[in-house]
This record gives sequence, C-alpha cells and structure tokens, in this order.
Amino acid sequence: DGVSVLALSPDGSHLYAVGAFDEGIAVFARNAATGALASVEGERAGTLVLDRALAVSPDGRHVYGASFFGDAIAIFARNPGTGALTHLADVVDGVGGVDGLAGASALALSRDGRFLYAAGFEDDALAVFSRDPASGGLVLVEVERSGVGTVPSFVLDGPAWVALSPDGRRLYLSSTNDD
Repeated sequence: DGVSVLALSPDGSHLYAVGAFDEGIAVFARNAATGALASVEGERAGTLVLDRALAVSPDGRHVYGASFFGDAIAIFARNPGTGALTHLADVVDGVGGVDGLAGASALALSRDGRFLYAAGFEDDALAVFSRDPASGGLVLVEVERSGVGTVPSFVLDGPAWVALSPDGRRLYLSSTNDD
C-alpha cells in the first residue's frame, strides 16, 4: 500500500517494493523474458517502518531498508534463489555509537559492496558504514555533517538522495532544503 521505493536484485530475478503504508517490503519474482512479476512474500522489519530507500548488495546476499521515522537501517538476508528475505538486525541512530541516521532518507552501496552510504535528512548528515559481506552487518566509519569541518552548511541541508558514480570515486547528494 503506497509503494514509494523499488529495487532490483543484481541479477534482475527479483523486485523489492516498499509500501509506505504497509511498513514492509514486498518481494516479487521477475520473469526475465516478459518482465512479469509474481508475488513471493511480504517481510517486515520488526517495529521499524520502512519508507524511504532500499539497496540490494552487489553480491545479492543482503537488502537494506531505510526508516525515516525510525532513524534506522534494517538489514535483511536475501535468499538468491527465491528472493525471500529474513530480517537480521537494525542499525539505529543513537544506539551503539551510531550517528547521522535521524530521518534516514537514502542509501547507496559501493560497487564492491564494502561500504553503505546513508543520508540522514534530519541530522543534515551522511553516515558511512563498512559492510561485512558475510553477515551483512554494518559498522559506522564516519559521519559528515553540515557545517562541520570542511563541509559547508548548505551541502548537507536536508539530504534526500544519494548516488555513487560508476567508478565509485564520487558521491552525489541532493540537498532538499537548500535547493
């Protein structure tokens, strides 16, 4: 209900959709020849409302979902054969030293799958996590915050979307509040 985000698995065999009003992820098998979709399952992230972004790891083993109102990222294991998801854990702003996720609004994984970048709309921040390819776990590496250090105050004023260049050398953020 209220589909707000879509993500395809790296091999194109499954489509994941976040329903902003259903608070979970719908999983669909995708027919490569016709593009037709068949429902596989719906998966929830415990008490988190997933509503902003999805990212599938390049190795196809994990799916990450952003929760704007939960200030968090949900981590799911992905069955490459069926596309089914299993909720593993949540990385939550203010818990265990995690910072920069208030209003988690966008996610991007590096091409090699070693890093996940998360925009924190309400924190005016970009959180950088290292990713364990085996477990899918995330460890905070750094937080870049608007007006702190070398980051001008207008650069991260309400970051809403994030994208990496194909070579992985540049990261682009949209700054909603500063146009």
